[in-house]
Amino acid sequence: MNILIPGIEQLFKGELFAESIILIKGKAGTLKSALSFSLMANYLMNYNNKFGVYLTLEQSWESHLRNMNSIGIQLPENLLISDYNHMRREINFKEQKFDVIEGIKSILRRFKEEMGDNFCFFVLDSLNAFSALSNFKNSRLALFNFFDFLRRLGLISLIIKENLDGLEGCSHESYLSDGIILLGVLELGSNVSRYIQFIKIRGFYHNLKKFQLDIRDGNLIVLKPIFEP
Repeated sequence: MNILIPGIEQLFKGELFAESIILIKGKAGTLKSALSFSLMANYLMNYNNKFGVYLTLEQSWESHLRNMNSIGIQLPENLLISDYNHMRREINFKEQKFDVIEGIKSILRRFKEEMGDNFCFFVLDSLNAFSALSNFKNSRLALFNFFDFLRRLGLISLIIKENLDGLEGCSHESYLSDGIILLGVLELGSNVSRYIQFIKIRGFYHNLKKFQLDIRDGNLIVLKPIFEP
């Protein structure tokens, strides 16, 4: 197993595989983007011939990269960060109304045609922005078709979603995904700890306990379970 981030082997035994779609969920400030970026960056560092795309719909790629650099997370050469405006320019957007879903599909399809199986990893940041920018007539069907498209491309896909209420609900994407990683913050007396919890991950043994999540030496690290001495 490749070490995606130190300590994560406490949560599940195995290795991310093609066609898997993992939701990264949590409230604001729980390191959703940092975790997704770290998982992709560390994975790609193990495979120099592989390639990944991180698409942020909430901020510019420059802003996102500054945020990652501020906590010491480095950008590998085989990882491309793109954003909403860059995506529009790349596909020569001319119409007044832009179809976000078709725009994303066009970009990913092009990379797959150019790089084949070497294009293996995709992060969408975030599903909230994706839904807000899209004109869903049937959100369940649209998400099903989009997730099916990602699987048919053979990508490892991390989909970030901010939980506005902080709860893990039975949403469409929860049913359609292969795994759910929940991030949160716990206040225990005077101590405040971020945590990571694997709600589900198909095909692997996984630990359901909440583990402390921290940033050390430019990388995220999973520490001990929060409720164990």
